[in-house]
Parts: sequence; structure tokens; C-alpha cells
Amino acid sequence: MISRTLRILGALFIPLLNGVGKLLCIPLRSNSDFILIKPSKRALLLDEGVEKACDLFNKEGVRVTGHGWKTGRHVSRISLGNGSASTESFGFLKKEYAPSWIKSFFVQSSGVLHEARILKALELEGIPAPLWLAVGKTSKGESFLLVDEIPDTVNLKTYLTEQRSRIQRKEVLRRLAWILARIHTLGFSHVDLYSKHILINPETRQVFLLDWQRSFRLSDLPWHNRAGNLARLHATLDEAILQPREKLAFLASYLEATAQFGQGKMILPMFHLLALDIDREAIRLLKYRHIREKRNTQTTLQPQNWIFLEDKNLFVTSICSESEKACLETMLEEAGKSKSNGKIILRKSLPLGGGNLRLQYRKISWFESFLHSGFKFKKSKSPEYSHAAILFRVQRHGVETGKLLALGIRKKNLLLQESFLLTREPCETQTLNEWLMQGNKAKPTSDSFEKRRQVFQELGKILAKIHTSGCHLKGKKTLQVRVPDSSNAAIFLDAANCLQEASFANPKWASIDLNKMKQLLLSLGALQKDIVHYRKAYSNEISNGSLNLGTTTQSSTGLLAMDAISGGVKLKIIRDAGVTALNANKTEIVESEILIQVQKDGTHCKFYSTPDWVSHYGADWIFQVMDIPVTDRFHAKQGRSVGRIIIQGKEGKPELAVYLKRHYELSWWEGMLSRFFPKKAWSPAMQEFHHLASARLLGLQVPDTLAAVEFIGPGNKLRSALAVRELENMLPLHEAIPLASSRMVPKVFKLWKKSLVAEMARMARMLHDRNWFHKDLYLCHFYIHKNDTFRIPEWRDNVVLIDLHRLGSHPWTAQVWKIKDLAQLIYSSEIEGVDDKDRIEFWRCYRDLGPRSFLDRILLWVIKLKWARYKNHNLKKKAA
Repeated sequence: MISRTLRILGALFIPLLNGVGKLLCIPLRSNSDFILIKPSKRALLLDEGVEKACDLFNKEGVRVTGHGWKTGRHVSRISLGNGSASTESFGFLKKEYAPSWIKSFFVQSSGVLHEARILKALELEGIPAPLWLAVGKTSKGESFLLVDEIPDTVNLKTYLTEQRSRIQRKEVLRRLAWILARIHTLGFSHVDLYSKHILINPETRQVFLLDWQRSFRLSDLPWHNRAGNLARLHATLDEAILQPREKLAFLASYLEATAQFGQGKMILPMFHLLALDIDREAIRLLKYRHIREKRNTQTTLQPQNWIFLEDKNLFVTSICSESEKACLETMLEEAGKSKSNGKIILRKSLPLGGGNLRLQYRKISWFESFLHSGFKFKKSKSPEYSHAAILFRVQRHGVETGKLLALGIRKKNLLLQESFLLTREPCETQTLNEWLMQGNKAKPTSDSFEKRRQVFQELGKILAKIHTSGCHLKGKKTLQVRVPDSSNAAIFLDAANCLQEASFANPKWASIDLNKMKQLLLSLGALQKDIVHYRKAYSNEISNGSLNLGTTTQSSTGLLAMDAISGGVKLKIIRDAGVTALNANKTEIVESEILIQVQKDGTHCKFYSTPDWVSHYGADWIFQVMDIPVTDRFHAKQGRSVGRIIIQGKEGKPELAVYLKRHYELSWWEGMLSRFFPKKAWSPAMQEFHHLASARLLGLQVPDTLAAVEFIGPGNKLRSALAVRELENMLPLHEAIPLASSRMVPKVFKLWKKSLVAEMARMARMLHDRNWFHKDLYLCHFYIHKNDTFRIPEWRDNVVLIDLHRLGSHPWTAQVWKIKDLAQLIYSSEIEGVDDKDRIEFWRCYRDLGPRSFLDRILLWVIKLKWARYKNHNLKKKAA
């Protein structure tokens, strides 16, 4: 009675809780701080003084992200090791500050914790990505993720720009196509698949994928998600870097790999239709400014690498020298003595023509700071932070600005704070107002006329680039630019106080800003022809930007789709790749290597065979397979039998050991359904054949299938047979573990078990992460080689899983079948050589990263109850 009640609760309550969690994203997690460290890196981080979550979160390095100051997250490159050149390594620490209560309610976990779980799943699947080293959350709700640095790599755009060898480019693109096909087959969707998130090792040509924070995983990834991933990569690679011919070859390799990984069970779209979908999505993506910035080949004028000096509460960039830091302290003391409560601008010339330092200083009261941080949802801490972010943004669009050197907020006293921004400007410059007044008074010459024309043209170009970057003039303010005193007319933007970022584009802003600047220039004494030069340069810059965008869009969309339709380059590439199923109809499912034959008596026969099987039994093996004599290890009951056959090798080939499973009598309703739906597998043999293929598709090691056959008819009769290759010189784990314990010393045996448990947990997660379940996950169904009981081998892909006749996919009742699998595995582990420490190690390797949630506790409790039920059932069976 109790077991039946538990079964009902497991079948109803657990799936219901899981479904509600999926639909409502209820955050069933602990609010306490935690830190998880990869076992191989635990000693390294302990040497660094990392014991609690706050110890790692407070570590600072060079900030290398472009997320800005408003997002609440950033990435720093930190040093790992004792500082010596031989042992020092580097990692990237991703920090995410505490979200608002609204976001924390609707979001199930932090972004970095989600990325850590994705990285762990990728590691289990063997996908090249950064390794997670530590993940955690502080008591304040701040989350972090530490990943390992991948040395000696460059991003894909840089590699393609510098690499001129067609052979090496082709190899890298082919490797990338196969990796993307693999992750899509496994159900991963990389929604940030931009060129900067793909790293290439120029020497080994290895490919790595970064930034998985927004990625997700489905049991079967739809083609519109796959096309969306490819479109992001397509949109961020200009044709000057990657030609359409190479893009088509990349797409052909991707479909070839997809067909290979799918093993003929995947519906492939027509080549030109997939290219058209990618083009359409690329057109839509290129409407966004951040996508156009990623596609732009123009590099940032200065590195955006902030270094935090904790003792001084100061951020400095990598180009800030020690002398400039000293000048900053002097200028801050001078600015602090001022009685003005508004913004203060100080300038100081550097010796030997090193330029001018510009300090923007502001005093912030506690009341203003409280209002700004408490009611604006963690916007920038001060205007200087927004100023720096806007300067970096317009730099990416080619606007000359002062070089950012330092930034910070300091507490001046108990009630007052000071905020500042230090930039470096060229020497001998003056404001536009001063330059115009000086030019109007001076005697005109041909050189002065030429420089005047160039200055007004540069002014129009700067305003056009600012509009292209998504910024516009704030209120009644105008551009603050400076003009060099020399003959050089390259004016630069002095400050960004006059600009503000726009959340959406408004065509009226352009005309408003143009008229504001026109009125300013006329008031400063500009001539009408100067205004003409200014407006013409603005129009030319805007039109050139639009033309480039339009050309980019058309070439990246039109050529890719048109070449795919018209043939030429594309058809030759596909013929060379040998992809035969690319032009298959979208609605047609190709049954890989399974033939259907109608016999003379009206029965249907579905069969599959390998050359080894046919070479011994002949092409008509289906007529004799049900009568083949089997005597070795023969077992028969309830209309089915299994036995071992030794097939003697022919023409010098070795003999072949085969296990033959046959089903002579199946239920009448299965026979009736098989007649109405002959394409579906109704017999156990054909079902296991498909299960073996599905397991291979998931990346598991399973026995090789030699032959499978299903006889439908006459009437409602249904029979089947399956032949699989014997696992030679291999032992099941319930025999191998006691044998290894007797052959190894205790210390080595402990390491042997630990590594084996990690592989078993990896295999279980490979199934369960995609909602596939074995349903007979006992130790006796895991096989290893006999020689591996003497040593500690490399277990990955060397453990074979058998008996997959019950394998199934259950997305909505996943928790029930997960409990069944894990309880069966724990129950079968009660053998010599296995203790509770091994079971705890399995759970540690198996479970998701992060704190134990309420759902985890429920699952663990139900698993223990299920385990106890198996034990009681076995004791009753033995007693009977």
C-alpha cells in the first residue's frame, strides 16, 4: 500500500511541480551564499586565499568588457597562481551584481550560474568551450563565474583578416561548421554567436566558442533557431573578410555534418531555402546598432581595459602612466578646494608635448546619490560614468575623442562624495568658438580658407557619426569640439556632456541637431558657404553610411541566396562535399538504411543489415533468421529467446560473436497497429534498433547493430529479431568493480572508482539533460574492458551501455523517470567495493551547479524512498 502511494505521488506531484517550475519559472533556490570550485582547481584557489564567495568576488583585475556601467555586470581578467612566470595562469571572472526584486522573482537563476551549467554540459559533451573553475553567490546576492583563459587565440574576424592561406581558412571554417552542427544536434542554441565569440588558435587551428550566458538547450532544436544562430555569425562577418563563396562552403559543410550526426533521422531543409532564411534573419539583425558595430571593421581607438585600484577607489585604463596618476592626485586636490557645487573642468599641460590632461570634477551630496541609486534602478553612479560610456560608444563609430585615463568616485567626507573623469587631449588646441573668432580677425589666406573648409566638413562628419552611434544632442546643448592650432584640421570631441543615448531612433533628432548647430555657427560668425560645407559633409557621411549598410545588407543577403539558387559555385561545393540529402523535401523523412519489402504471401518485412552479416548468411538471410540454431548462452521464455552465435570468419577474417534476440509471439493489438501504421516500429527488436541509433546520436557508446528485422503479417501476427555484436573482452561493472578492488591497492582503487563514477555521471547526464531515460540503469548494464581493471584508464567514451530496449524520451514526466534511473543505479551499487562515499561522489558529479534547491531536496528524498522500495521488493522475492 505504501509503495503504491509513493508511486502515485511520484507520478503526479513531481511532474506537476516540474511543469509549474517550467511555466512560471519559480525560483526554488536558497538565498544563502555559496561557492563551488572545480576539484582540480581547489588547491590553486586556496593558495590565492579564496575560502568564501566574497573572497573571489572581491578579486579585481583588468576589466575587459564593453557592457558599460549600467548593466550591473562585467568581466575581469585576473591572475591565478603564485605570481611566478612558470605557474601563473589567467582566468576571466564574470561578476553579476544583485538584480532587482522583480527580476529575481521571474528569473530562475543568475545569468552566470546558468552559463556555468551550460559550460558543464558542454564539457560533458566534449564541445570546445572555456572550462568553468568556480561559481558562486555572495550573501548580498552578487553572483560570479570564473572561467579558464584560452591562451594563444584570436577571434574569428581577426583570424580571417590576417590569414590569407585558402587551405587554412577552409579548414578552420569546416571545423567551425562541424562544431556548430554538433551543438545544434545536441540541442544547444548559441544566441550570441558573433564573430568575436569564436576563438581560433592560429597554430593548431582549434576552434572555441565563448559567451554562453543567454544560450539554452532543447531536446530537439528547431531549424529556425539554427538559422538564427548562423544568421548572427553571417551578419557580423563582412564580405571583405569572408567571401560569399566561403560562406556557401561553410553552409554546405554545416549541412553535411548535420546529416552525419543525425544519422539519416533528421529532416534537412533545401539548401537555398536555408540560405534564404539566414539572409532574411541577417537583414533583420543588421537593423540593430550593436550588430552593425560588431560587423564594422573599424577598431576602437583605445583599449577599453579598466584596472581597479582598490586602495584608491580608482579605475584607470591600461594607457594611463604613473606620471598621469600623480597629476590626477594634484588636480583632485586643487578641484576639491573649490567652493563650487557644480561641474568643474581643469586642464594641465604635460611636459615634452605629451598633451593636455582634462579633469571633469563634480561634488555629489549623499541625498543626490541616494535618489540616483535608489529610484533609478541601478543606473550609472554619476554622470562621469555615463560620460565615459558615451565616449567609448562614439569612438567605435570613428569619432576622435580624448583618451580616457581614469574614472572614480571617492567619499570626501561623511555627507559628500566626489566624482571625476580624467582624459588626455592633444596639445595646442582651442575651442571652436575661440578658433572662429581668431579666424575672423586674421587676414585670410589660401591655407586658412582650406583649413576652414576642412574644419566645417569635419564638424558635419562628427555629428553624422554621433547620430549613427545612436546618440543625439541633449536639450539645448551643442557639440563641444576642439580644433588644433596647427594646420591639421582633425577636430575632436572634447566632452560627451552634450550627448545622450537614445533607446530608439527618432528621425526628428537629426534635423533638430542640425539646426541647433547651424544657429550656433552663425552666431559665432560662420559664413553661409561654411554652413554649406557643414551640411554637405553631414549628408555625405550619412548617405555613405546608409549606402554601406545597404550594400552590406544586399551583398550579404542577395549573393548568399542567389548563388544558392543559381548554382555555379554552390553546386560545385555541394558535389565536392558529397552531401546527397541536402535537397530533400522538408516534409519527407528519410528512413536511414531500413528497407521495406512486400513478400508473396502479403506480409511486410522491414529489415536492416551490415555487410558482415550479409557476407555470412547471404542476401536472403531474412528467410532463415528466425530458425538459426543458437545453443551458446541460450535463454528462452514467454515467446522470446536470446542466445550467442559464433560466426566463423571467411577469407581470413576473424570470427564474429553475435547475440541474437528473437520475438516469436507478440500481442495481437501490436500486430494490428503494425498493419495500419507499418512505418512505425512496433516490435521490441526494431524498437531497440532505433533506441541504439538514438543513443549513438546522443554520444553514448553502445553495442554495434549487425541486423534487425520485423515481420508484419499474415493477419495480426508480428515477429522480430535483432543481432548485436558481442562486447569482446569486456565485463559488466557489478563484476569488474570487485575484481578491480582485489587487483589494486586501496589508494589506487579509490582514484579508479572516482574517475569511473565521473564518467558514469557524465553518461547519465547526457541522457537526462535531453529527457531520455534508460529505465534499466543498473550497474550490470555498464561494460568496461578487462584490462581496465588493472589500471586507471581514460574512461571517456570507453564505457559501453547495453540493454536499451526500454529507452525513451519523456519531456513532461522527466522527474519520474529520472528518479527511477537513479534509484536503480543506487540499488545496484550495493556490491563489494562500493560505499556511500562513491554514491555521494556520483551525486556531486551528476547534480546541477549551484545551491541545493527545494526541488533538489524533494528529488533526493523520493530517490531514497524508491531505493528502499527496490530493496524491500528484492528481500520479499528472495524470501519467497
